[in-house]
Amino acid sequence: MSLLDGKYEIMAQRPLGERQTLFEATAPDGTLLNIVWYDLLSPQEGAFEQYRRTLKRLMKSSWTALYDVVSRPGAHYVAWQRPAEGSSTAKHQDLAELLAELGIRVQDADIRRSERQVKLFGLVFGDQAVAPNQPTSGSRVRPTPKRKAAWPDLYDALFSWGLSVLMVLVAIGLTAGALRRTASDRLLIVPDLLGVPVNDAARALYDLGFGVDAAAVPGDATTGGVVRIDPPIGSQLRPGRTVLLTYALASGQLAPTEAPQLVGQRYPDEVSVTLRSTGLEVGRVGRIAAEVPAGIVISQAIAAGSALSEGEAIDILVSAGPQSSLTFIPDLLGFTEADARYLAEVAGLRSDRIVIDRVRLPSALPGTVVSQSLAPLRPVAQDAVLRLVVSDTLVAVSTPDGVPSFIGLPRAEAFLRAQAADLAVSFDEQSVPNLPEGVILQEPAPGVAATAITLTMNTHPVAIPTPAIGVEIRAAEPRQVAFQWPIESGIPEVTATVFATTLEGETSLVQIRRIQGGETLEGVWTTTSLGPIIFELMLNDQPYGVTLRVP
Repeated sequence: MSLLDGKYEIMAQRPLGERQTLFEATAPDGTLLNIVWYDLLSPQEGAFEQYRRTLKRLMKSSWTALYDVVSRPGAHYVAWQRPAEGSSTAKHQDLAELLAELGIRVQDADIRRSERQVKLFGLVFGDQAVAPNQPTSGSRVRPTPKRKAAWPDLYDALFSWGLSVLMVLVAIGLTAGALRRTASDRLLIVPDLLGVPVNDAARALYDLGFGVDAAAVPGDATTGGVVRIDPPIGSQLRPGRTVLLTYALASGQLAPTEAPQLVGQRYPDEVSVTLRSTGLEVGRVGRIAAEVPAGIVISQAIAAGSALSEGEAIDILVSAGPQSSLTFIPDLLGFTEADARYLAEVAGLRSDRIVIDRVRLPSALPGTVVSQSLAPLRPVAQDAVLRLVVSDTLVAVSTPDGVPSFIGLPRAEAFLRAQAADLAVSFDEQSVPNLPEGVILQEPAPGVAATAITLTMNTHPVAIPTPAIGVEIRAAEPRQVAFQWPIESGIPEVTATVFATTLEGETSLVQIRRIQGGETLEGVWTTTSLGPIIFELMLNDQPYGVTLRVP
């Protein structure tokens, strides 16, 4: 069954007036409709747009049976709900007053009582002879001039003969149209209409049996000319499928809008939603390393609040994430706390990434570094945390009546001093590489009266000699890493961009080329980086497919 505008099933049709056709149709939800289709000339489009706005105002009331009204290049029609069988014309005071306010004559409106409700079921436009539900002998039909008294029988014969011929011609036309529709119900081919004025292109597509939609974009092409067709030229579609015509307009002719604030939003999810709500598009997308998370917009080519036309594009700059920077820490053992801090900051560490721990060590010079958490002369990230252990100043403890201090004594000396003080002693063994050997903790503390004491001993492990092994570090050799993506059929020609990210986090542009659906994007990238390589494909700066992780 044929479809009107790709969604209404046509049951029957007949001419209603000059360049106007009445379709009896069914909506997707099952509503029975009378659809008046207008084949307008360019000068009439402005009047129809005013007509559409009037209908939209009437649609807000509960007195209209208006189902839909469409006004776009190549498609101008009004869909009215079909009144129930046996409906009759009626009067409605409130509706008549509303029509008068809008400058509409009551005789141009089809007001009917249907299922105990009085509603507007049709409204004449332009030179339309009658409203869709009125008989052809309605009030708007021009009266036939009075016949002269002479030749009455001859006039009646000619009139009857002419009416019969007209009915036969209409029947032939309807039959030919039905045959043409039936013949095209297989597959239709999208023609090449690039550069054609959008109204002519829309009319050509509709005549072939397509539904038509149109969208304007700013550009340097001829104003009103078609610049893109979707689905692409040559596509085979079923009758009734909608074809999108994109046509060019000068920037000043599109609806004005303002550039939104995109900085700080995540690309592409948040950026796409924001631009779509303002009628704008994403332009070129650049990526650089920055101290903000990857994917966050850090700059936009057109400042927020700038005046733009609907359909224009905004170029943006997106963060690729912080660039990995390495440094190394010198050997800080023996330096004072102040000097050690200074050298670490010179090496590239931030002051808030340097942590100081203090311990009391009798064997170390007070205020000097006795341990560092980051190994000296080894590559480390600049955001690493450096923990320094600094010896604290020892405070002399007077122990005339309590246990003496054992801190720092070796095991043998600590045992002899405990015996001399008549103390029972026990030892706990620990191995802390950052602290010196000997007693590092005693319980109870010095000066406390006690008969027994527990000493915690720090014992460094004995290094096991290992045979000398020679290591040869070879320079990284170039290697070739392959990538491949199949492009889904039906995608028009786009710009494909391939990025490669190494294990160290460095992102490189690998390839840029034009490609379309049905092709395969493949290539080989030469690198000296070790470890897996992650490839990412962008089509017109939009992520496409899955990322590839190649060993």
